[in-house]
Amino acid sequence: MVDGDGVIVVGHTPWKAAKKLGLKTVPVHAARDLTPEQLRAYRLADNKTAERSEWDVELLPIELGELRDQGVDLKLIGFSEKELAEYLGEFDTDLEDGSAGPEDAEDTVRCPKCGHKFARS
Repeated sequence: MVDGDGVIVVGHTPWKAAKKLGLKTVPVHAARDLTPEQLRAYRLADNKTAERSEWDVELLPIELGELRDQGVDLKLIGFSEKELAEYLGEFDTDLEDGSAGPEDAEDTVRCPKCGHKFARS
């Protein structure tokens, strides 16, 4: 969201993410009808709600796994390698023991602990 002059009010992080992803355009809401005080209050409220948010740990592995499978570089979205291994391990583990199965390509290795697939280096 930007003010009437095009200055970002909220959304600095998504703007940085869009730049990092190489997006040329992103949707923007121009809040031309808010007073400077309302814009300041909105900015504070937006940041406060972020403190209260939580991940849906049942859906997150699915979302991450599907993005990864579609070729999205998950290193660009802010999760640490440890977090990705934790969340994707649940998504990737097809076998009871989490071991590699015949469906694994020769250029990948599956972590025996979490089941996450890693590129063989």
